[in-house]
Amino acid sequence: FSSYLEIPIGNLPEDVPSFGLDILFARQLKTKNYLLWASPSFIPDFGGKDLDDLRLSNEWENCSFTGKCFGGGGENYLINKEIFEAHYITAEISIGALAVTALLQSVKISEAEGTSEYIGFTCNKLSTLSIEELINCRVGGKYINDCIAVNGELACLREMFHRLVRDIHYRKNLIADQLVINMHRWICDPNSLLFNPAIKNALTILMKKLCLLLVAEMQRLGAKVIYCSFRKIVFSTQRHSLPFAKSFVNSLLIEINQKPIFASLQLGLIHFSSVLLWIDSVSLIRLGMLGGLFLRNLE
Repeated sequence: FSSYLEIPIGNLPEDVPSFGLDILFARQLKTKNYLLWASPSFIPDFGGKDLDDLRLSNEWENCSFTGKCFGGGGENYLINKEIFEAHYITAEISIGALAVTALLQSVKISEAEGTSEYIGFTCNKLSTLSIEELINCRVGGKYINDCIAVNGELACLREMFHRLVRDIHYRKNLIADQLVINMHRWICDPNSLLFNPAIKNALTILMKKLCLLLVAEMQRLGAKVIYCSFRKIVFSTQRHSLPFAKSFVNSLLIEINQKPIFASLQLGLIHFSSVLLWIDSVSLIRLGMLGGLFLRNLE
């Protein structure tokens, strides 16, 4: 880590990946002439802007995307359908590298929605303001919303992770791999020196949109999605027998991986089920293909 990050070994803290990402991001921001908002506290140093508008330091969760499992437990989800499926084979696949894929493919995500990175929620209109307006802080609320979108900071973050991914792909660098693995934790951790709720929220929106695009693609290919979260997708294969279900899932994963927007996702089959009673991720009954009965918190 010391050699790769170019930091004296005696200055490395206990949480090296998070500190390393802070350093790399700070260097990237400095090359673009950004002022750093680094702060040892849980609150980023926005130079008083957060006092003008509390939305800069608040964390928001869009209720149109997220739900809670029955009884308040389990993970948040984007799609959840209560269903009893005994006619077709169901499958569950894991989702990996979602955060870094959403960041790197943010332009393609915008294009898939029929827009671009220069319009929509990622647009930053601060570049259109005069120097006098910026110096005198004559910035209205409509511009503050665009400040929160942090389009420029996301672009810096994207460039940084592009380099890390290149190091992984071409040089097989394990340090870069560890940094990428810790990306989402670092962005969401208030203990990070460069923690910014606006960046966290923007990345979460990108992750949700990528998941919904993945669900739409799977359903276009013939799957019936039952449940989707940032970690996994449960779906009906619409096939009666296990051999046909296996062939369908294999072809489905191959087809998805051929799409550039999904190419970096790590999708893996977890298991098949012949019978599934699904309420949510913590309340379900599943009969495995080998005859085993799986129960979880069903009341």
